[in-house]
Amino acid sequence: MKITVKNIAYNIMRPLLALGFVRTLAAKFYTASKYFEESNICKNISPKKTVLSGAFEGMRYHSFQSYGSVIIPKIVGSYEDELLPIFKKLFTKNYSEIIDIGTAEGYYAIGLSLKFPTAKVFGYEVNEQAKILCHNNAEENNMASRLQLCSFLDAEQLSRFVFTQKGLIICDCEGYEKQLFTSASAKNLHQCDLIIELHDCNDDSISKTILPLFNQTHKLTLVKSNPHKKVSDYPFLKNKPCLHDDMLDERNGIIMYWAVLEAL
Repeated sequence: MKITVKNIAYNIMRPLLALGFVRTLAAKFYTASKYFEESNICKNISPKKTVLSGAFEGMRYHSFQSYGSVIIPKIVGSYEDELLPIFKKLFTKNYSEIIDIGTAEGYYAIGLSLKFPTAKVFGYEVNEQAKILCHNNAEENNMASRLQLCSFLDAEQLSRFVFTQKGLIICDCEGYEKQLFTSASAKNLHQCDLIIELHDCNDDSISKTILPLFNQTHKLTLVKSNPHKKVSDYPFLKNKPCLHDDMLDERNGIIMYWAVLEAL
């Protein structure tokens, strides 16, 4: 085995990792070092903290921080860009209200605020740190007055939400979609277009439970994630040796699907 400083340090620290406080310190050190590494890469490819491509090209970040996902794909614009053809179609429509469920630091909520300047935008996020990041990013894009940040959204609230005309819903809530989209809440969404990330990897009954709720009112398109994104697919990243293919997607090869539901 090749002997390196890293290996020596690990062998010294391994017995200490049994101690809880040492594990906590090690986790914090790893998180900090990871953030430092990702921030340096982002500074190299986008010094102005702008999204470089994709549906929300030009959107600005207040800092190179994300919540619940890695920041590099979002700055590059490769983050969930399998949905780009869908968004290009949606951008030709008008929406009175937009709901982003699982807002995190605001990639979708702020991006959609920029694309739909007359829509009322609601971002639902339960994590307070994520909401702070989102607010900072909204201010960076002069969208703070347009974005209403909320906490928890349940099926009953969704069933009573007032859509004045046509609505758009983006949902990435880590499996909670099964509890959120019920027969009652679905009835209130007959005028809405929806993009729902399906977490069947957590519960294989999710798609079977929620998709039939929209059979009579929506056209369904399933979009499959691409686990094989390459730096060479993004010409503007040419001569950026700091980037590698595996940095362009956060899923580590896991296949996910989005349900795109367009109101009939």
